[in-house]
Amino acid sequence: MKDPNLFEDLVAVSPGMEIWWDSSPVIFDNWCKKMLAKADAADRPVLEAQFARMYNTDDPMSQLFRGVTTNPPLSLAAFKDDPARWQKVADKVMADNPGVDTEGLFWLLYKEVVKSGSDMFLPLFEASGHKEGYLSGQ
Repeated sequence: MKDPNLFEDLVAVSPGMEIWWDSSPVIFDNWCKKMLAKADAADRPVLEAQFARMYNTDDPMSQLFRGVTTNPPLSLAAFKDDPARWQKVADKVMADNPGVDTEGLFWLLYKEVVKSGSDMFLPLFEASGHKEGYLSGQ
């Protein structure tokens, strides 16, 4: 397995290029765990190092991902990735919004997923002087 990865190679030869995570960032940790579980044992240390460079809470300016894009189907994947977490959020949203209909509940939950993801990229947004760390919630 090659280290650095292809995306890091692209950024190295294309200054200013931004690599964005195309999913809700709230699933990133579980996605990494699933990818590592599927990988050959010999490749796991390299993958772990690559994943740590993709999203780095300790040093956001050094991380590979410069932003995030998500949409309702990708947010649904976040719900399915951690149903217990999102059930608690849904319960609170319903308690705070008595009588909310299904469409309204979906919209409120979607905004919660987007907010949770944007909170994860807020350190990059702030460290970059508001130039990077955006989340596009389509």
